[in-house]
Amino acid sequence: MAESYNYFPFAGEIILGAFEIIRISDGESAQTPTTTQYTRAANALNQMLTAWQADGLQLWTRKTTSFSLTEGTINYEIGSGGTINVNRPMKIYNAWRHDLIGGTDVPIAVVSEREYNEYNNKAQEGTPIALYYNPRYESNGVQEGATAKGLISIYNPADATAATNYSIFINYQRPFNDFTPGNYATETLDFPQEWNDAIKYNLAVRLGNHYGIPMLEWDRIRSLAKELREEAMSFDTEWQSLRIQPKTQ
Repeated sequence: MAESYNYFPFAGEIILGAFEIIRISDGESAQTPTTTQYTRAANALNQMLTAWQADGLQLWTRKTTSFSLTEGTINYEIGSGGTINVNRPMKIYNAWRHDLIGGTDVPIAVVSEREYNEYNNKAQEGTPIALYYNPRYESNGVQEGATAKGLISIYNPADATAATNYSIFINYQRPFNDFTPGNYATETLDFPQEWNDAIKYNLAVRLGNHYGIPMLEWDRIRSLAKELREEAMSFDTEWQSLRIQPKTQ
């Protein structure tokens, strides 16, 4: 057996598998879904995967990026075309200050909106010790969509020394990459291989509810879909021990 890790089915194959589970398609009798059914199922698949972003546990979506500091600047836009030009993060897990001269890293706090609002002298320049992230910042009147941005607010904004000597690194959760519904036959999903069955069966649950399959059959599929998703989720969590320490002010 060849050693490989290259089985990434196209979205259309996942959709067809879901249709077969709810008996809309049958390979033996050549019964196949229509183009309209495929397109609607592709939209349902995108909507389902977008909803799954709320879990926040998918390790493959965690990324790290860095940005330079500008003297006196409090706010940095992050998102496509922003000051920090990456996919707009859904959340920031942790951050650190990197010394460009000595190469050392020092953690900085990722604080809540309330805690950031309670800081005094937000414009006082110095060495950054904390940041607050607003993922729904309204940039040019846009809060959602491809052009929306998040906003990172730094405390303290960098003084001349900090702007020269430091950069900020963040570890964040990026959104899943959508696929174009019309390209379901040629695009793969933004998921590791171990998620294939979970996606297929959970899509079947959503489609089955739409197509009105018998309740007993739908419950059976839903039970298996839930089990497969929990199995995939359990693989996508960190296994290291949790470190807890008191926060100093």
